[in-house]
Amino acid sequence: LVRDVNTLTLGIKVFLLRSQTRISLLFRAFTGRQCHVSIKLLDPLTQNIKTISRDFVSFESRSMIDRAHELYSYQENTAFIEICDRGKPCFVSNYLRIRQFFHRYKNGNPSWRKFYRACLVVPIAAYETGGRPQQDTIWGFLAIDNKRGGFDRRASVALAQLFARMYYSVLAEAPVPPRLG
Repeated sequence: LVRDVNTLTLGIKVFLLRSQTRISLLFRAFTGRQCHVSIKLLDPLTQNIKTISRDFVSFESRSMIDRAHELYSYQENTAFIEICDRGKPCFVSNYLRIRQFFHRYKNGNPSWRKFYRACLVVPIAAYETGGRPQQDTIWGFLAIDNKRGGFDRRASVALAQLFARMYYSVLAEAPVPPRLG
């Protein structure tokens, strides 16, 4: 699997941008709120996370964050811990500020509250027949967030997992580069 956005072909980069923008619009219709979509890469050796792609709407407003937090440990974010360490098939919360108040959510980005209050995160991985991700194939994460919630635990998760499977298939065909820089 690809491990660095710089090795992706222009066609794959365009596909990621366009598909994430469409996913953003779909989830906006589904939740009734403006949603932002990103793909996060998980380096299997360092366990660091890097955002490699965003939807068109959030690309400009969040590119400074991506540069400031280019690489960070997955352990800085509850969503990634839940999926990687606890084997959960997803992380979904419509009330991140309340979770944080009760010490049930952490995020290494100190300005996360400016951008979202709810999120849905699913692993980009091969999935078993029963719909659970295969832990040893986690390539990264599909993250969807907004400022108002509205993520349904069944339908939103199923839809996000469908897209995560698609990304896994597309990225599995991309050239395999060296590790993250």
